[in-house]
Amino acid sequence: MSSDPGNTPPAKTSSSAPEEIERLILDIPSTVMLQDSNVAYWVERYRQYARRTPTEICLPAIVRSGPAFESIVQPPQASFGSVDPLGQWVAEAREALGPDGTIWGRVLLHFGFTASEFLFIRDQYNEPGEQICITNKIARQIVAKMVTEVLDHGVDGIVLDAVNILPSAGSSLLGDNEISVSCFCDHCVTGLRERGFRVKWSDFTGPRNRMRIVLHNTATGTDHIDPTHETIRTRDHERLLSHARARKFLAPDEEWREEAISLIQYLEARGRLVWESFRALTEPCKNRAKSAVILGSVDYDQSQQVTAAMMANSGAVDEIWVPDAKIGTSEDSSLLCYLASRSSYYANALFATLERANELIVAFGIEEFLEILLSQSKAWSSANKLSPASVYSSSISPQYRGNVSIPLFQHEHRKLVEDATLRLTGSVLPERLLEQFRIAAGPASLAP
Repeated sequence: MSSDPGNTPPAKTSSSAPEEIERLILDIPSTVMLQDSNVAYWVERYRQYARRTPTEICLPAIVRSGPAFESIVQPPQASFGSVDPLGQWVAEAREALGPDGTIWGRVLLHFGFTASEFLFIRDQYNEPGEQICITNKIARQIVAKMVTEVLDHGVDGIVLDAVNILPSAGSSLLGDNEISVSCFCDHCVTGLRERGFRVKWSDFTGPRNRMRIVLHNTATGTDHIDPTHETIRTRDHERLLSHARARKFLAPDEEWREEAISLIQYLEARGRLVWESFRALTEPCKNRAKSAVILGSVDYDQSQQVTAAMMANSGAVDEIWVPDAKIGTSEDSSLLCYLASRSSYYANALFATLERANELIVAFGIEEFLEILLSQSKAWSSANKLSPASVYSSSISPQYRGNVSIPLFQHEHRKLVEDATLRLTGSVLPERLLEQFRIAAGPASLAP
């Protein structure tokens, strides 16, 4: 068996519960949340829903639309009204937390604002996506440079949001039964080959596409299977096939043994390529600040294509924020509980729409824009698990060293929608439209 750190099984904790650890992180994932409200407002919203005061704050330093500071790569959006909003937010966070608080700079690994197709992910048909590939060395240099600029603002750590770095799912550009798989740019193909997996295009196209074992198109989207770290480490293709047949991704009488063996080899090589990329991205933090990564699952989520154990055992980051680690395992005491299904995945989709509000309203009109936003608001509201009970439970669970959450429920949804549309259209929306956002009021009896 390989001695590669990405293949090392996670360490086990003792059965005795540790002392309660109160690391409470308020995550503010988007600059939209701070355009019409200050940091103190969100600290108060957190207190309202968690019945605790955050000990750490995660600020949006680089979002889908670009940096929240004057960067050598790109300036901040003019709508901020300041050349350095991040500096202002860091000062506000320091005032809110006091001298012992920890401030994180949040970096969403999308970087579509670079508008450079040669940096972007590509699927198996060589169609470009809209975000960078972190295997691309030029893309890595850009991220590392901007991470250094964030650190220069006095934050205590950098967290990289990786929940959707390698999206693989059904695509409107392909047929109903086709699955778009990323990334197969030249950098990835070379990297996979150097790590023991030679890409054959026929393996990822047509009816015998290996990814059909873990991805399945439906009328409402793409269902997915996230193989466990142990399945990949032990190369247990039978377990993987059993799961795929149980989920009806494959017919019971279909023979997929060869494809399953090949797929696990691909997942292993891809996972290594991902964590090696993160080592390069977090290099500016070495001997200077803490580093963390947000993953959608402790398992091999098909949108992140790495497991928490691979990341932890590689030493690529200091901490991993995940929603679903089981009691009895620990990745070298580096796990924090993200109190949302798939972590920030659904919140990111919601804020991508809000950040592009002007463009979408012009293209589709206000009512269609609100329909899109309403759908994403419902998805996030269903995913958001913040409550006093979840904060307490994760604080005393032995596999975690704290928790992370976004205080965003019905009251905040309506406020964000009202603020955004007033800012863009100059008028207040009719109540009949705003009434649609009366969803997921928040933890029982705590909504304002």
